[in-house]
Amino acid sequence: MFNVKNEFTTQKLVYTALLVALNVLANIFSIPILGSNYISFTYLVCFLAGMYLGVVPAVIVGGMGDFLGCLLVPKGVFNPLILLSSIMLALIPALIFRYSKQNKYINVAISVFLCLFLCTAFLNTLGLWLIYGFNNEGIEIVNFVSYIQAVRPIRTGFWTYLAARIPFQTLNALVNAVLICVIIKSGIMDKAMSVQFVKRGATLNRSVSTDSTLNKATDESALAVATQTVSGSDNTCNIPNSHVHNSADKG
Repeated sequence: MFNVKNEFTTQKLVYTALLVALNVLANIFSIPILGSNYISFTYLVCFLAGMYLGVVPAVIVGGMGDFLGCLLVPKGVFNPLILLSSIMLALIPALIFRYSKQNKYINVAISVFLCLFLCTAFLNTLGLWLIYGFNNEGIEIVNFVSYIQAVRPIRTGFWTYLAARIPFQTLNALVNAVLICVIIKSGIMDKAMSVQFVKRGATLNRSVSTDSTLNKATDESALAVATQTVSGSDNTCNIPNSHVHNSADKG
């Protein structure tokens, strides 16, 4: 069952902040291909958030990464459809990995397929098309108002632009899918999410055990010293008595 408290452990908050920063960088720095098509690694960051952190942190990583990236290095007007796409890019794998019973690689494939067609191919394309407007060859020419005034066929223009973008977006999704699978195979995130805190616990247990051992040893040493002291005191008291007895015998 979904539990909001489980979404905000100290560990998840730290990794959420880290992935938000990485997603900002992924939104700012991308590899241009052609026109408005890029190789972007937002897939990678958002998928890691969804797979390993859960629903709420994933939404934060996807949304804040896009918003802060647009705020710090704007590449055009703010586009709410692209923001929604970025959120869904993290939300979809989070839900798939939470509820699907398939293995990780099948879940990655399902998530990439859904994100490719719902987020990058549809929402991103629609957002760009509504902001700029495109001609029948899929080339940016005018804004949306001028596009309407030119009496161009809206449906044909959008679907033409979508068809032109799908090959590039598919390439982008495949590149990110390969990187995601490599990270899963390496187990880097599994170690980051679990081993660190286990080690802290183990270190704490070892420290407590060591302290207990030292305390026990200290108590035993103190007891031994006390015993020797008492024994030494008894010997000291007996020596004069022996001298007295000897003196009396001699007398």
